[in-house]
Amino acid sequence: MSWNQWPEYSRRQSAQKLTQEQAASILKALTNAIQNSMVLMELHHAMRFARGRFYLERTTSYGVRMEKEVVARVTPLSDPPCALLLESGDGQCWHAIKQGKPVTISRTLTQQGAEIFYGLGALDAKLREDLKLNFKNNREMDQDNNEFRYRETGEIGSVQEALYYYFGLPVDVIAEPSDWYAYRRHPVIVEVSDDALAILVRFSATSLNGSSFGGTCLYIFREEQWHVYKIRPNQSATLSSALQWLEKRKWQGW
Repeated sequence: MSWNQWPEYSRRQSAQKLTQEQAASILKALTNAIQNSMVLMELHHAMRFARGRFYLERTTSYGVRMEKEVVARVTPLSDPPCALLLESGDGQCWHAIKQGKPVTISRTLTQQGAEIFYGLGALDAKLREDLKLNFKNNREMDQDNNEFRYRETGEIGSVQEALYYYFGLPVDVIAEPSDWYAYRRHPVIVEVSDDALAILVRFSATSLNGSSFGGTCLYIFREEQWHVYKIRPNQSATLSSALQWLEKRKWQGW
């Protein structure tokens, strides 16, 4: 399942009780998978074993306080035996992602985890490719009508790739607004400032009944770092209106 598909709720399945050796072996494999995803590592993810399940957690910072956010869990199943179930959720509501042997779940986390949880699969693949080829951050992109193409191949990059390679945003800012990604909203760049330090991005999605909905956010470099702000719908038509609205609100997003 990718981030732009509506997930299915998963029924609670009985967990198999693992020995310490079995749990340690699976934990090592899942941890290695996380370390092979550049996006998940950049977003400070780690795997933890507790109460018979494996939990994927992200460490986030709120001011000076560090908190851990549960992103997914992996359950060892009693039926079928030796199988694992990967689910995404928030600790209360879980959605089935993949079921299979430990190697299948590890491969899913490595190759699809960034896409499943953040919609950043294309960026993750490019980052892993860059690391393998030893030229991270050396890609160049051309801009044409707010579409961004890789200069060496002519391939159109995703919005997230453009934000990273062309504008230089860090991954943790690109991953926001995470709640909009969770609701499968698709981003499109609609306007860029002349100095390329402010980018207006429109997010949209289609509900199950066919109606569309979305929102707009502004990525901007100010006070020596990148920020992202949600913009009130009636103030989001242009970059200028979004900036004026944020300034009046003393840089408090919607």
